[in-house]
Amino acid sequence: MRINSATLTGILSTILVLSAAPAPTHAGEDPIPVEHFAQLPLLSDVLLSPNGEYLAALAPVEGELRLYIAPVERAADQQPYIGNLPKATFNWINWASNERLIFSYTTVIRFGNIPVSLTRRLGAVNRDGSDGKILTHRSAGLFEISIQDDVLHTLHDDPDHVLYAFAAEGEIYPAVHKLNIHTGESTAVVAPVEPIMDWYADHDGLVRFGVGWKKKKAVMLARSSEAPEWHPLHEHNLFKDQRFRPMGFGFDPKILYVRSPIPHGRDVIYRFDLEAGELIDKVFEHPKVDALGVVFSPVSREVAAALYLEDTIEYEVFDEQFAKSLALINKALPDRTNLIEQTAGGGQYHLVYSYSPTEAGRYYRYDTEAKVLHLIAAQYPELEPDGLADMQPVTYFARDGIEIPAYLTLPKGAPSENLPTVIMPHGGPWVRDSLVFDPWVQFLANRGYAVLQPNFRGSSGYGSAFIGLSFGEWGRAMQDDISDGVKWLVRKGISDPARICIVGASYGGYAALMGTVKTPELFHCAAAFAPVTDISLMLKNLKGNAEYDLLKEQIKGNRSNRDLREVSPLKQAKKIKTPVLLVHGDEDLNVSVEHSRKLAKALKKQKTPHQLIVLEGGGHGMRKQEHRVKFFRALEAFLAEHIGGPARTAEAE
Repeated sequence: MRINSATLTGILSTILVLSAAPAPTHAGEDPIPVEHFAQLPLLSDVLLSPNGEYLAALAPVEGELRLYIAPVERAADQQPYIGNLPKATFNWINWASNERLIFSYTTVIRFGNIPVSLTRRLGAVNRDGSDGKILTHRSAGLFEISIQDDVLHTLHDDPDHVLYAFAAEGEIYPAVHKLNIHTGESTAVVAPVEPIMDWYADHDGLVRFGVGWKKKKAVMLARSSEAPEWHPLHEHNLFKDQRFRPMGFGFDPKILYVRSPIPHGRDVIYRFDLEAGELIDKVFEHPKVDALGVVFSPVSREVAAALYLEDTIEYEVFDEQFAKSLALINKALPDRTNLIEQTAGGGQYHLVYSYSPTEAGRYYRYDTEAKVLHLIAAQYPELEPDGLADMQPVTYFARDGIEIPAYLTLPKGAPSENLPTVIMPHGGPWVRDSLVFDPWVQFLANRGYAVLQPNFRGSSGYGSAFIGLSFGEWGRAMQDDISDGVKWLVRKGISDPARICIVGASYGGYAALMGTVKTPELFHCAAAFAPVTDISLMLKNLKGNAEYDLLKEQIKGNRSNRDLREVSPLKQAKKIKTPVLLVHGDEDLNVSVEHSRKLAKALKKQKTPHQLIVLEGGGHGMRKQEHRVKFFRALEAFLAEHIGGPARTAEAE
């Protein structure tokens, strides 16, 4: 670790000093600068120290994320600590105690222009920047991904150690180690057990539960004490077919909180008694969507609330004190989603993250005793709500009668008819969009485009049946759902059918390219960031994944290899005549840059208009500001060329 002292003055003038933000941009004014949308958030991954007096976060310095540590109520003479790891990328941070933090970072080894290995390691540092230490050291082998940052528990009664899971060199299945965060010395406390890949520790740090996959079946082991005997749970009918998903332990060490879609196909939260081997009671069920999780009160040591996501994340509150705090926070910050992300100081402080589609996100510390909200930072201080566009939930019907939820954003101040339009399918694909601030969406709306984000079949949160409809349907029914959204927009008169482009990242990038293969009449251009272009190649690269058999079933279904060729953009490149923009990081080990390079080569051979931008040192997400700016500028120019400009009329055509 080293202090990047040359940047302290600059960062002090931006982070936590919000009064210098420019006036909001209103309809009719010049477009908001691209850099305001493309910048990295001023603070992200914010966490309070256990006593609630300090904060740690990731902050952009010179366009890359650095470790930022400062008192929450910082005096003028208290400079923050800025930590830098050259040639590495921070993944996450966590407080191990009030004095020391642990963090995860990634390094990539390259051979020429080709990334050949990736390692995720653990490090630690004191809050003043002293005693920096790399805790895990094993290098990855050739074409290997080495995961050395799987922390299970920070051991609140032992501030010098954490529990982490790690597979030794040459091994597949991880053991659990007790790791000294000052010296890096570790001792194994749970031996590896085939096929267990994920271990769970209870509130006190005892490893009691493990989950793995053997072929397509879940394997679950549990124990009631430190005794080495593990007993299987997966032989019970309750645990078959992904109907039992562990979430973690409560304060009672024998109680495991789980999600299961058994009753109605939607995830319900239950308490499961490990010793009795049975479900005790239901914690929360929502009538329409999946339950997401629970929040514990450090004071009552019971479940304070359950969470679910309709269009926004909501709470079902059980704890009186939590309800009072949330009500006061919502009153002070109306018309936003306000999430209590952490409780510190023995219950005195809540870390609050507040956002909406037009509020780019702010962190606060709420003092439950003084009943005071303290602003920590705005993530995008240059983007004020008055200059951003509203997002609205909509629904439409797919051709087979399935109702598709979606979100529609219209340019601020523009008539809601005959608009140039961007269809933006999400990545995953087993995630979903919701009513949140999205810099891609707001950037496009600010440039005059309507944006539709369809939650096509397979999107999460709507129950297991909705996800099941996606198995084996890449490029088929999932793609039809997206196309049917385009037709709905045209029927409503919102979109100009001659000016529609499809844009996406990862699976969304795949869907963008498949749109040009399957329905070229609908899309006049396609832009794809880090797209899958060859499903067979993707499945080949997934073979080292412990859940490979399950993923293969979800992606391929009962389709043949010939069927996969029909829904792989690379294999169908001759059908692509639509202009294409491809952007890909050359250190992307989720989806290799070869997916985009091979497609670009095929498009060049057949003289299809296209552009390939390779982001040097870029991964599957854009965590460098220069990459984000480059992508946004390229996308802006690409859309302006192919669907921008004034609305076309029938006479003009």
